[in-house]
Amino acid sequence: MGIDVLERMRVAGAVAQFSPGAPLVVAELLKSPDSEASKLGVAILSEHALPIATALMKSRDCSDQKLGLKMLFDMWPVVAKEHLLDLNDLLPCTQHPTR
Repeated sequence: MGIDVLERMRVAGAVAQFSPGAPLVVAELLKSPDSEASKLGVAILSEHALPIATALMKSRDCSDQKLGLKMLFDMWPVVAKEHLLDLNDLLPCTQHPTR
């Protein structure tokens, strides 16, 4: 099973190298509410996903921050879910106002 996942990741990563329209397609996949589609977008980005997610999370725009966090969640199990939940609690966009 592990080899199958690795092969799928390699194929997804190759899409970005062979398709000139890949950036637009990947952007739409990342924004998709369908978790499988957004995971495919992260897989296509391959090693470029983490720097993009980091840049989005540094943005002052709340929707960018949430998209960056979503990308990190899509990288699970590479990133431990507990750490992602802690990070979610730290983002200003995701914090609940005190009453």
